[in-house]
Amino acid sequence: METNLHIDVFGTNLTREHVIALIQLVPFLWAFWIYNRKAINQESAPSKATWILWSFTSTLNAFSYRSLSKDWLTAGVGIVDAFACTFTFLVVLRYQGTTKFTRYEKLSLAIGLAAIGAWYLFREALYANTILQIAVVVSFVPAFIHTWNEPIREPRTPWLLWTIVYLSNFGLVIAKVSTNRGSWREMIHPITYILLHGVVWALTLRKPKQAVSE
Repeated sequence: METNLHIDVFGTNLTREHVIALIQLVPFLWAFWIYNRKAINQESAPSKATWILWSFTSTLNAFSYRSLSKDWLTAGVGIVDAFACTFTFLVVLRYQGTTKFTRYEKLSLAIGLAAIGAWYLFREALYANTILQIAVVVSFVPAFIHTWNEPIREPRTPWLLWTIVYLSNFGLVIAKVSTNRGSWREMIHPITYILLHGVVWALTLRKPKQAVSE
């Protein structure tokens, strides 16, 4: 018996997973709206160098994951993330001061370029997608450091929303894998993003360091 819901939208047959993936975009984009509004209003201090790396790695990540999953709608959150990260970088570039690249950010950029080469040489999305997860982890290190030192630099709500969205996305992947419509390798992307976004959110819960009075 077929248990999966199918909905016809403009001639496209959407499954329940596709509908959920589209719904996920609402809180996902809302989080970016909050994040950019706070950056514009100088209520947060995100790193310009970090966001250019995130726009770079998220774009590569989205399309390598798309090649791995073979499903545009399931990979939709990652694709929208790529565009949103690029837009956010432009906002940070416009409203934040000059920030130099740290050694961690330089390393992330180098690994991202290596991932492009791996994808081009091997024509295998798994190689590039796996390397990109390492690049993404490295690109988050500066965010971990500056949020640990100054929790108020990052707005709390967007990181919570992003974590929840990737948890939901992970649920969709599990549903695909459990019905033999996907590969376990597709789990690498959402698990990585759940952990990384969750760590930043947890760090924003820390109390700012009290200034030592003279």
